Amino acid sequence: MAFRLLALAYLSFLSGCAVYSPTVPSTPLVQKGGVEVTASMRTLLSLDGNVAYSPIHHLLLSGEGAIRRGGGNKVVNGIKTEFVDVHHQAALGIGTYHEFGPDGVFYAAAVGGVGVAAVNVHNGLLGTLSEYTATYTRYYGQVYVAQRGQFFSGGLSMRVNWLSFNDLSLDNVPVIPIARCYFEPSLFLRAGKGALQTQVTLGISMPDRLSSAYDAKSLAAKSSLVSLGLVFRPALLKKRGDDAP
Repeated sequence: MAFRLLALAYLSFLSGCAVYSPTVPSTPLVQKGGVEVTASMRTLLSLDGNVAYSPIHHLLLSGEGAIRRGGGNKVVNGIKTEFVDVHHQAALGIGTYHEFGPDGVFYAAAVGGVGVAAVNVHNGLLGTLSEYTATYTRYYGQVYVAQRGQFFSGGLSMRVNWLSFNDLSLDNVPVIPIARCYFEPSLFLRAGKGALQTQVTLGISMPDRLSSAYDAKSLAAKSSLVSLGLVFRPALLKKRGDDAP
């Protein structure tokens, strides 16, 4: 019984029915001419991907996308209804990075970007099954720092997102957003010294305001940023692993 309660609390924290679903903050460690491609799974429901490229020293270009798909069923007035929740997101970013310390072991970057999202999710509160639909533009700024090692690298990241809703409706009736800004601190750890590495991210997404409204879970939700991913660095395919940062 206790395990079920903990599981329900965890699933609630994942905010599967939330209109805003965060993406895993990208934290590339590219250098001039380098490319990184990352694919991550978050909460077993969301697949995130991003690519980063540095055409010249200190310039960072990035692109990211995410697909989150869930669902279930609910009995309303004696009728069992199945539903599907879907998030689609894509974004582009540009920023700068700097390497410092002995042999450039420390890495710091700042990135800003813009993205778009389309959402269709359901809320089963109060004995009903309601449907939220939305499209929005997401503006974000992010800074992160990392220490690179021969096998392990890791660091801290802070991302802030601002949502500009193009439309937001509950059962086809326009509603007003509760939260528009989300703060997303996280830490990440990367392991490996070849072209293919693993990365774990741990963090949280928090709205700028909390609410006791019945639909706060959908319009102002806290979410976990726990993910496991793979990082592909094609430039290291022809290099010996011991030479990789």
